[in-house]
Amino acid sequence: MLPSTKPIAAKQELLGVQALRGIAAWMVVMDHVNLWQTKYFPGPGPLPAATYTGEFGVDLFFVISGFIMMYVTPRAFRGWRDQGAFLVRRFLRIYPAYWAICLILLAVWLYNPRMLNNSQGNHLDLVSSFLLLPSSLFPILVVAWTLIFEIYFYCVASLIFYFSGAWRLALAALWFLIIVACNIAHPLPFSSPCLNIWLSTLSLEFIGGMFLAYFLLHAPLRIPPRVAGLVTLAFLVFAFYFGYRHGSYGLGPYSHWRLVVYGVPALVTLWMVLQMELQNQWGWLKKLVWLGDRSYSTYLFHVPVLAALMLLAARWKQHPSNLELALLDLFCVLILLVPVEVSYRLVEKPSHAFAKRLAASLLSARPRPDASAALKHDIS
Repeated sequence: MLPSTKPIAAKQELLGVQALRGIAAWMVVMDHVNLWQTKYFPGPGPLPAATYTGEFGVDLFFVISGFIMMYVTPRAFRGWRDQGAFLVRRFLRIYPAYWAICLILLAVWLYNPRMLNNSQGNHLDLVSSFLLLPSSLFPILVVAWTLIFEIYFYCVASLIFYFSGAWRLALAALWFLIIVACNIAHPLPFSSPCLNIWLSTLSLEFIGGMFLAYFLLHAPLRIPPRVAGLVTLAFLVFAFYFGYRHGSYGLGPYSHWRLVVYGVPALVTLWMVLQMELQNQWGWLKKLVWLGDRSYSTYLFHVPVLAALMLLAARWKQHPSNLELALLDLFCVLILLVPVEVSYRLVEKPSHAFAKRLAASLLSARPRPDASAALKHDIS
C-alpha cells in the first residue's frame, strides 16, 4: 500500500534535497577533473567522456536553489526587516567562503597574472569579481559565474516574497514569461553583461524550482517509489545522452537547449526526490547529507585545487599511463577534501551562525518560521 503524502511543512527536514546538493557538486567536480586532465594530458584518459555531462550539476543547483527559497519563505514579508533578514542570510551564505578563496587567488594573480584566466588575456575586473556583479569578464574564480546568477535571483525573489499565494505564483510566472519573450525576440546573447544575466534562460530553472515548491506546499501528488525511480532514471539517461552527444552547452547561443537537456531533468529529479522524502522512501540518499553540507565549499575550492595538482603532475611526468592518471584523479579528489573541510568548519559554519544572529537582530526577535525557517538541519 502506498504511503500517504501530505503537504510539506516549513520546518520539515529535507535531508534528501541536501544530499542531492552534494551529488550535484561532485558531478561538477568530476566534469572538471576530466577537463583539467585533458588540458595537461591530451588524449584518452581513464575517465569516460560522459563525465563532461557533469555540468548538469549546475542546473541541479539552480533548481534546488529556487525550490529552497520558496520553501523557507511560505508567507509574505511584512516589511523591509523581513526582506533584509532574508537577504542577509542569503548573502552571508555566499560571500564569506567565496571571499576566502578569492583572496588566495588574488595573491596568486598579483604574483603572476599569467597563472589565472588565460582565456581572457589574464584580465580581471576585481570589483565585479568580489561583489559578484555582471561583467564581460569571468570572475577571478571562474566557476563563480553561477554565483552571479544566485545573487540576482535572491534580489528578485526578495521582491516577489512581499506577496503570497496566487500573487506570488503570478509574479513568478510573469518573470518566466518576460524571459521567454525576450529570448524569442532576441535569441542571441546581448552586448550588455547585465541583460545576459537578467534575461538568461538559466533563470527559468530557478523559477521552475519555485513553482515546484509552491505546488508541493499546496497540492502534493503521490508517486510509487518504483515509478519515481524509473522516471528519474529515464530523465537522467536523456540528459546524459544528449549532453554527451552535444558537449558543453555553456552560456552561448545553445543555452536554451541546456534548459531542455539539463534543466527539465534537474526539475524532475528534484521532484522525485521530494516525493520519496515525503513518503519516507530512498533512505539511502539521506546518508549522503554530509556531502550536501559541504557542497558549497566543494564547489568553490575544487577548480583551484585540481588546476594546481594537475599542473604539478604535468611538470613531474609528461606521458603517464592510464593507471597513473587514474591514481592522480583519486589523489586530487582526496586532497580536495582537506580544504573543503577546513572551509566548511572555519568559514561556512561560523558565517551561517552569524547570519542567523544578524537576521534575528533585524527582526528584533528570534527568527520566525515564515521568515527564516529555523530547521533542525538547516538547508536554506
